[in-house]
Amino acid sequence: MKKVLVPFVLVALVAPVAAGCGGGGSSKNKAYANSVSGYAAALDSICVPLNAKIKAIGATGLAGIAAHGDEIKSTIQTGVDKIDKLQPPDQVKTAADDFVAKNKEAIGKFDDLIAAAKAGDSAKAQQIAQEIVALDTATNQDARSIGATGCAHGG
Repeated sequence: MKKVLVPFVLVALVAPVAAGCGGGGSSKNKAYANSVSGYAAALDSICVPLNAKIKAIGATGLAGIAAHGDEIKSTIQTGVDKIDKLQPPDQVKTAADDFVAKNKEAIGKFDDLIAAAKAGDSAKAQQIAQEIVALDTATNQDARSIGATGCAHGG
């Protein structure tokens, strides 16, 4: 079961993390600040290719995460940086802010997941994976409320 859950977490983590994490900054791109649909489309335009790239890396199980986790995290961080530069419209700002906050937390846990995988600690990896899944569920709800369906998964 651990070999099923840990790869699932990678897939589960990709869309929401790609879509929303980042560290603030004063120079936000305001091109979408007045358009919820434009903002959602911009998020999706980042999430969809990022998800495909992560899937192509194809890490599975603890060994896959140990070997490819840093590459996956770097890929996710690139998407996160792009999304973080977009200013959300006021109508979805609360969901966008929650989305960002939860994804920051998930990225921190992803570091812990990689460390546990490299240490071969499947019990700790399982625990971290469950924490990431809980964050993933919340970020999916935020993405759907924004209209960024390409950044959410699982109905």
